[in-house]
Amino acid sequence: MASLPSSVSFSLEAPSAEDSALTSDLSKMDLGNCIIATDDNINITEEEDRNTSLSMSKKNDVEVEEDEEEEEEEEEEFLDARDDLSPNLEKESITDKEWRCQEKHFFVLSEAGKPIYSRHGDENELASLTAVMQALVSFVQDLDDSIKCISFDDAQISFLIKPPLILLGTTRRAESHSQMITQLTYIYNQILSVLTLKQLNKIFEKKKSYDLRIMLGGAERLLTHLISAFQTDPSFMLNSVRVLHLPSSVRDSISNAIHMTLSKTKNVVFVVLMAENHLVTLIRMKQYYIHSADLHILFNFVNSSESLKNSESWTPICLPKFNSNGFLHAHVSYLKEDVPVCLLMLTVQKDIFFELSEAKKKIVGILEKNNAIPAMMESLKTCHFDAKSIGVPEIRHFLYKSKVSGQFTSTTYSPPYNLEEDKRRLVDLYFILNNRLHSANRPSKLIYYAGTLENIMCWATPTFDIYATFDPLTSRIVSINAVNKLLRWIKKEEGSLFINSAPTF
Repeated sequence: MASLPSSVSFSLEAPSAEDSALTSDLSKMDLGNCIIATDDNINITEEEDRNTSLSMSKKNDVEVEEDEEEEEEEEEEFLDARDDLSPNLEKESITDKEWRCQEKHFFVLSEAGKPIYSRHGDENELASLTAVMQALVSFVQDLDDSIKCISFDDAQISFLIKPPLILLGTTRRAESHSQMITQLTYIYNQILSVLTLKQLNKIFEKKKSYDLRIMLGGAERLLTHLISAFQTDPSFMLNSVRVLHLPSSVRDSISNAIHMTLSKTKNVVFVVLMAENHLVTLIRMKQYYIHSADLHILFNFVNSSESLKNSESWTPICLPKFNSNGFLHAHVSYLKEDVPVCLLMLTVQKDIFFELSEAKKKIVGILEKNNAIPAMMESLKTCHFDAKSIGVPEIRHFLYKSKVSGQFTSTTYSPPYNLEEDKRRLVDLYFILNNRLHSANRPSKLIYYAGTLENIMCWATPTFDIYATFDPLTSRIVSINAVNKLLRWIKKEEGSLFINSAPTF
């Protein structure tokens, strides 16, 4: 584990030669050992992504349903996915003062200017506004250019053009254009998760002025829940997923139980076990990977659908990073009625619901026998720890991202960040420092922010990022020593904090 030298200098400027010399001695994993693919540990171009995401017919005689002869069945699957979602939320009027005073807005419209979704306000009242948005995009396109961002003194508007859709985000908060584009991309992927890119293109090829709200239906709740998570969940900013803190022996027993039960079931691509927005384990088909962005889509689907807690569900879902043109079929169910642990089994076969239902019962039986369910429940009670409990009382709050695994861990927001306004202020600072740390123009390796309410040290290495928050009176030397102590604890607990290996089918 890398350590910070006590003589290091901190600056918000470009990294010094001394900073550049800092390296982490964590052993790097190649992609073959990674559990989750991210933009940090895999570099796939869009064209390669399309070719490698799911071409399993060449090696495994399986493929996502994309054939023209199955178009009608695909449409039925989409309608099933749409109908499985909750109904639309009530919206405030755009003439209300509250609407104008919102810190953030997100809009989705078609290239013809038809409103599709708005985070705040009723889309039926937005026709004139979306027409102006579409006109701005078209005007710049007529100049053989593409509009990216409009900046004001206290706000900015970010544009993401994804034909046949146009997505816009406005913010008055401390978010950069690149961070807003990340959020807009998640919104776009969430739309594809219930529709697929193939279906989307087909709709607008037939009628450019089509009202897509007819097809999306209850997917509005998915989008609204996702956008709400942007403000509180650092996993989107970090492009990673949170793992449930669990002894490696317990996690291995859970993974082995799932693998043993499903190893002979053909065409199961991914199995995800999650507990309250924490990843418990992930098992995948050999040579195929799930991107952290697709895991966020799955987490959002489960967390925004209360009905899933009451019964087993069989629903088609598109994972855009995996394959944006086809559906996987997901068997989704909670292990037990009073256990907040959800099992998702994703397959390319659409007729094995009952087979997977029986497999789920066997998995639950094994987990009960080896006491894994009580272990997970106990971990959920204790996973919200603070830095004092791990022996680093100087640290108020920290975020640690393992780049090689695409996973992160953090402390809970305890005093002085237990109030929502203080928590949001800290999150805003993380957004600012994350942007400076990974700036495309002038990236930094070390940043020490000294403020009136807190000091924050940020450090980026090839294998991890860390953000540690301190009392404003804490000296830099004390901060360095505390971060080194924290890194030693993380190294010691690495097997329980992160998933470094898992069985494959």
